[in-house]
Amino acid sequence: MQIGAAESSEPMRTYEIGERDMKIRLHPDYASWLQANVRNLHARNELALAFGAWMKHGTFSINTGRVDFIHGGQATKTLRRAIESSPHIQKVNEAKRGVRSAEYEIKNLDGLSQVKKQPTEIYPSYLPPHSWQPPSWCLAPASIARAVVSREWLRDRAVGWSSWCQSKNQMPTTDYLGCHPMSQHIFDALEQIRFPTTTSWLSSVAPRTGDRWLRQAVWLYHRASAFGEILRRVKYHHGRIYHWLTTCPRALRKLLTIGGERLAEADLGASYFSILAGQMPAGRERNRLIDLLRSGEWYGWLAKFGVVDVGDDPDQIKAEAQKQLLFARDWRVEARPLWSAMVATFPTFGQVIEQARNLNGGPSGFAHHLSRLEGQVMRPALERLHCSDVLAAPLHDGLLVGESAVEFAVQAIRESATRQLGYVPLVRAK
Repeated sequence: MQIGAAESSEPMRTYEIGERDMKIRLHPDYASWLQANVRNLHARNELALAFGAWMKHGTFSINTGRVDFIHGGQATKTLRRAIESSPHIQKVNEAKRGVRSAEYEIKNLDGLSQVKKQPTEIYPSYLPPHSWQPPSWCLAPASIARAVVSREWLRDRAVGWSSWCQSKNQMPTTDYLGCHPMSQHIFDALEQIRFPTTTSWLSSVAPRTGDRWLRQAVWLYHRASAFGEILRRVKYHHGRIYHWLTTCPRALRKLLTIGGERLAEADLGASYFSILAGQMPAGRERNRLIDLLRSGEWYGWLAKFGVVDVGDDPDQIKAEAQKQLLFARDWRVEARPLWSAMVATFPTFGQVIEQARNLNGGPSGFAHHLSRLEGQVMRPALERLHCSDVLAAPLHDGLLVGESAVEFAVQAIRESATRQLGYVPLVRAK
């Protein structure tokens, strides 16, 4: 469906690595320690970035081989000495050769709390001012220090990182420069994304009184895109591909266009459960499970047990199903009534799930394992679209395309999934 002239649109704005300095929020004690003890600029910047990674993910890691290649041996020696002697850095996981670098966390810092960012005074001209303040894990305003990492240093680091990956015959886990063909295809597709600019769109995406936080998320994302506050990059993590549209709220994504067409999505229904169903042994239970998944009623079937209060949120059953059937940390049966209901009908499926959880080291490893299997379905489908010159971007268990190409995307995912899973799963156009 082509967008009419009456419907104005605004391009999504991003900035490239090296276009602006990066300001990193630091705890003042950590900032003081860096300034006093880490004289090498490269090591100091890497440790400032590490603090930001810890604030976001709870741990951080630094590949010293990459640091040595990009910044030189002196930076590597300084970095190692700083990590070993710092009162604020503690190792939580040893390095595994060929698998991961050592993982660390920040400790012995007072004053971290959940607070709200200060309200902004900059708004797109076509939006009314709002006073919403998004919650964010950050430092209390009175306790903020900032490290400024220069744009030139960031650019040199990105170029060096790409060169290091090429020397190892590896694909960079974060591609800022479009070095990998897949990244460049995604860059090309997302540059064709357009946002609505009418004054009514904000209230229309979340009309209910209880949708305040959704309206906040939509507005904040739109503001970031309108003012070029989003970094241009593609991340490859445990089989999934992340980019600057991945975090766009669904309510806003429905209003976007790509290449002049409304944005549509083709996705693998009940992706994780469909993937696990392919690992079931042949037999009647496998056939019944696949029939249920192919019907599109998997989550509706789970909701009918009545052990989950879904309220007026239809996505609640999906969230609870993934929690109770796949990724719960509290794996006691009494804490997961949905599990008991499901395995009463599909006991072998329960065994497949528990075996996979155990083999992959618990919920986190299991989630990464399923993401990798999901990627093995989505990557070939995405490559097929790119080879056919179809604008497309990945979205976890689906592909984002223009409306005219959505059936082609459905077919590409279905064929790829059939090869990987051993049966024809449900793939839908949205």
